[in-house]
Amino acid sequence: MNFYIKNIKFNDDVNKGFTLIEVLVATIIMAIVVALAGTAFVGILKQNRKAELESERRSNLNRALNYVANEIRMAKTVVAADSTASPPTTTTITSGTGVMRLIIPVPNPASGVDASGTKFYNNRSYTVVYYTSGSWTGWDSPNSIWRYSNARNPLPDATGTNNPNPSSSSAALTVPSPSPTSGTDVDHNFLVDGIQDPSSGAPTCPSGSTLRGGSGFYACIYTNTKQVDLYLYGNLSNTTNETIEVKTTVFTRSN
Repeated sequence: MNFYIKNIKFNDDVNKGFTLIEVLVATIIMAIVVALAGTAFVGILKQNRKAELESERRSNLNRALNYVANEIRMAKTVVAADSTASPPTTTTITSGTGVMRLIIPVPNPASGVDASGTKFYNNRSYTVVYYTSGSWTGWDSPNSIWRYSNARNPLPDATGTNNPNPSSSSAALTVPSPSPTSGTDVDHNFLVDGIQDPSSGAPTCPSGSTLRGGSGFYACIYTNTKQVDLYLYGNLSNTTNETIEVKTTVFTRSN
């Protein structure tokens, strides 16, 4: 019996590696995948950082706005803090833009009345002025909110302790240039920095109110001097013009 073996071909390719072209193609594909993944990862990190920064910034702005709102709730009158304010006062801001002027009754003592039976807060009050001005070196630009009062902290009591002779709340008032001061008769300090106008411009006030302020802090003061709409704009960072808005509506005390 005869056996024939023909046309048998042994495949030597099983012992071969990748060609140079195959290696280059695989390397390029892997580089593209890594680059895309890296770009996506960096983008996620940037978005997370921006969200954290915005949350922190909004929290700071809300704290400042709440401070102002709480002081308005203690006031009996809110008027514009500029040379045209009438009634009842004229306010001159030496360096900056006036926003509003509050007339705040002195807190009552336990008895609530003096020897003649008259309520103390009807006889004694102090003045608080809020205005905006440029930020100092080391503070976030471009602007800051300042608070000036003719009564120092702690607040005066009804008998005059801490502030024997506060200037009349109905008199003309000149606010000096920004300078942190806590003396025997004044309190002058900044509230928050990094304030700037939004790209959309100043807010629009409802009917029956007048817009006051500027440089990122605005108040719509109603003609009854008992209601204020507050708008505060802060920059997200010193390297961007993007701003964050916080706002609220506040009412003064009824008497």
